[in-house]
Amino acid sequence: MVGVNLMNDAQRSTTRRLALAGIVFPPLWLVVLIVLGFVKPGFNQLTQDGSSESIGQYGWVQIANFIVLGVALVVFAFGLWRGFGDRLSGRIGSILMAVAGVGLVGAGVFVADGGRRAVSFHGNMHMTFSLVLFLSLLIAGFVYARRFWDDRRFAIYSIATALVIPASFAVTFVIPPGLSQRVMLIIVWTWITVLGLRLRKSAVEPGQ
Repeated sequence: MVGVNLMNDAQRSTTRRLALAGIVFPPLWLVVLIVLGFVKPGFNQLTQDGSSESIGQYGWVQIANFIVLGVALVVFAFGLWRGFGDRLSGRIGSILMAVAGVGLVGAGVFVADGGRRAVSFHGNMHMTFSLVLFLSLLIAGFVYARRFWDDRRFAIYSIATALVIPASFAVTFVIPPGLSQRVMLIIVWTWITVLGLRLRKSAVEPGQ
């Protein structure tokens, strides 16, 4: 697999377009998540997680939100493969991003039961796909730290972002779970956007 610096203009253009899937859709997902939390009657963003927004009135909006971002991450993964797949760590990272996208799609298709425990088939499937999503992104953070180890600041940023995922679950004993999850999602989704910006820049400037 050749690196971005060996791509022709058409290949760079395609990679830049694929990078937009990772730049645009994560922040858009967060906007929908937060706005919907205010719109849903009786919904408490401090105590209820994002998956609970798929239940009841306007639930279809959050379901669509999950699926659209999931598809976007799979598309983004193709760009990551093209742009950063010149090394094994880059290829593994792109696969993990695609798996995370599949996890999001599954979490959208299978609606959560609400609360901290799953009691139905749909609820259990939602939790399974959510686990796939977060585990993939956790590992991806370490893998991309390896891929960009020469850029120590970005590598440390990637590791720190990955560690936020398990930490967010651990602190729910002292911080409301809805707040903890939203902070984690903002941090992780921002990292995906930064990775997308890095990919787009690398496709514009050969040799970076």
